[in-house]
Amino acid sequence: MNELAFVEKRKTDWERLQWLCDKADISPRQLDPAEYLELVKIYRRVSGDLALVRTQSANLELANYLNTIVSRGYNTLYRPNPGSFWKGVAYVIETYAQTARRCWVFIMLSLLTLVGGAVFGGLALSKAPDTRDLLIPPGYEEVFDQWKAGTFQERTDDANLGAMAGYMSNNPRVALMTGTISAATFGIGSFYILFQNGLLLGTLTHEVAQTNRVGHLYVSIAPHGVTELQGAIIAGASGYVMGWGLIAPGRRSRGESFRVAMKDAFILLVGGIVMMYMAAPVEGFFSFDPNIPPWLKAGVALVGAIAWALFYAFVGRRSQVAGTLQP
Repeated sequence: MNELAFVEKRKTDWERLQWLCDKADISPRQLDPAEYLELVKIYRRVSGDLALVRTQSANLELANYLNTIVSRGYNTLYRPNPGSFWKGVAYVIETYAQTARRCWVFIMLSLLTLVGGAVFGGLALSKAPDTRDLLIPPGYEEVFDQWKAGTFQERTDDANLGAMAGYMSNNPRVALMTGTISAATFGIGSFYILFQNGLLLGTLTHEVAQTNRVGHLYVSIAPHGVTELQGAIIAGASGYVMGWGLIAPGRRSRGESFRVAMKDAFILLVGGIVMMYMAAPVEGFFSFDPNIPPWLKAGVALVGAIAWALFYAFVGRRSQVAGTLQP
């Protein structure tokens, strides 16, 4: 198979299919009947190109590129009927799950950044206690003391509602700030913000360990943290996605690669913000309630973790042609 001749001969169809998908992404009504018919015909031809490359070429980059185009064509042709509200909601949820799977490498990179900051913070305090004043911001001393005490003050329902409102105001703002700064700096901001948050978590863990209350710390933050921390990690991953779109455009032009990456980054950012909202009621009414036993908090966290794992593993699978965006 002469790949250069093949690419030169077929790239017009590939570019045209992407253009039609871009137009349909704005609204399906943007395509007239002739363009829909053209989309179907080109989709079939490009699907044939993908099958040919998979069977007669060892060029994984070309196969992944065509796989992404075919995936977009499939999703454009078989998207749910926009006339149904609940189908629209299902489509949005499926799109988020598909995007998270496609960008799993960047999400893992974001997670590793957070974990790396936590490990560094814990080791720094352990090996060099004199760095404590540098690593722990002055405003957090009271928070650290509360965790080291290992007790929660009982709150009224009104106080819980106020706390939930505060979390719903602050947490999504943090996710939005993380995502926008990360996107504006093409991933550099992702590293800085996630590493700083990990550093704070690592230093807090080290401090609480001195009073043997690490179990209390993690059992208390786990019920809401299993969703809230995911939101921060996924929002941070949006910056890595955009940065990689510029660094490694592959067979696309740099501008086209950036536009595709920006779409995925936006979906991840919005998903991260929504997850922050979802975590707020759990944080306000459940996680810090002293009357709820630790085993129940741990159980809720475990169920939440399993539910999210199943969500990412299976939601939107049937309507997605397998494809992975990776660095």
